[in-house]
Amino acid sequence: MDRPCTVLQYADDTLIVARADEPAVSHLKHQLQRFSKATGMCINYSKSTLVPMHVVEDDVPVYVNILGCTPGTFPQTYLGLPLSNEKLKLSAFVPIISNVDRYLSGWWASLLNYQGRLILVNVVLDNLPIYVMGALLLPQGIMDALDARCCAFLWAGKESVSGAQCLSVAHLIARCVFAAGFWCRLDITLTEGDVSQLWNVQPPATLPWAYFNAFLLLCCWRL
Repeated sequence: MDRPCTVLQYADDTLIVARADEPAVSHLKHQLQRFSKATGMCINYSKSTLVPMHVVEDDVPVYVNILGCTPGTFPQTYLGLPLSNEKLKLSAFVPIISNVDRYLSGWWASLLNYQGRLILVNVVLDNLPIYVMGALLLPQGIMDALDARCCAFLWAGKESVSGAQCLSVAHLIARCVFAAGFWCRLDITLTEGDVSQLWNVQPPATLPWAYFNAFLLLCCWRL
């Protein structure tokens, strides 16, 4: 081999990229055996996978026999991410949706009020795809599927929801229990039409502007 193998290691995962020819694969197996003898750590080849990339199909069984591992295909999961040598299909991102569904199935949405469901959406569901999004651009179809599940859980506590059940941001800021209670205590009448000019609303003279502005930010964050 004129060049060393590319080796990527993270925790207990090891990814080795080698040239697809019999001498190179035999040399790789020899080096792995030397590593096992030197360290005393045995490699479990039955749990290892050989994934060919631009390799003649008839040559794959030869390499599999040399290494003693199982053959695999793309996409592969590496560090929780789908890994492929070509553009990923939507089916490769299904585990992300399944992860969201797994959380939703364990929550008793009918026993939670809007505020409780909102916290779960913001703290849990919205954070689930962040790890994948740090490395991959999620297709629009996957984003739409995730948004649909979050909206259905938030607005209706069900698996699906119609557009008529989704309240507007203006309605939430003016009418939801959390915000409406604040406006009532300040003796301020706020309509949904006033939300676009929210920063022009005058607080009572007894309430410092700093406190009022802090509430507005808190209100928007909670919503």
